Amino acid sequence: MKDSGAGKLHYARFATRWKSIAELRGERATLILSPHLDDIFLSLYATIVSGRLGKNLIGVNFFTSSDSTVSTSVKTTFATIAKTSMLRMREELAFSETLFLQGINYLPVFMGLKDASIEKYYRFIAGGAIGRLSAGGVKSVALKLYDRMVSGYAEELQAGKAMAPLLRQFKSNIKSILVPMGVGTHVDHGVIARMARELSGAAKIGLYAEIPYVYLSGNLSIEKLRRKLPSGFSRSMVTPFDPVEKDRTMKKIYSSQYEKRMKEAIFAASKNLGEVIFWES
Repeated sequence: MKDSGAGKLHYARFATRWKSIAELRGERATLILSPHLDDIFLSLYATIVSGRLGKNLIGVNFFTSSDSTVSTSVKTTFATIAKTSMLRMREELAFSETLFLQGINYLPVFMGLKDASIEKYYRFIAGGAIGRLSAGGVKSVALKLYDRMVSGYAEELQAGKAMAPLLRQFKSNIKSILVPMGVGTHVDHGVIARMARELSGAAKIGLYAEIPYVYLSGNLSIEKLRRKLPSGFSRSMVTPFDPVEKDRTMKKIYSSQYEKRMKEAIFAASKNLGEVIFWES
């Protein structure tokens, strides 16, 4: 004879588990907004391992759909995007496993946005911002163009709205939110950096200086970084790190994204700056 009550009991038990992570009332977490699948490691690895951000971290990686390792002469297809995206996601999960073995619980979230593919604009803008273009007028135009691109891209993506469900789910657990400063002239970074304005009041906000962009843009000092801070951010937290260990770990975990400039940036940041976060005052 069929037990009609068994099904009801099963569904009732299932429903009790259909809760948000907010049921973990006693546990607090740091939410880190990351443009790409390596930015958290590059900018905050030593800070995370030190335990200064707590043992529970949620990494919200926005631009996780990519075909940037495929030759630009090859046509972009679902297959090229899937292949590269899966590779990068596996690397991020390897980072999570590395941290777990060191007592840090890192939960990566993949938002699935596509990398901006505007290489010629990047080269022009970066050249102007870093000072490689001799005419001051050209540099000014480059920076204005960059600002317009970031504004337009941010409005189109509405990244703040995309974050809303996640913030609701974790709101009782989040103790602080880290956002990239947007140092340098990478549009994807600039878009996520602007989210700091939208998140004001959601939790304690910290802005982290991105490696390798502090190196590429020549902002390898606390003084230069302070001049780029929005109002209300002043208290700095600096974590020194071993460049040899960090470079070796980067090369091991993120092999598909490792390149010569990464090593140069890691060693330069270690010597001159360290890993830096500016907190709301």
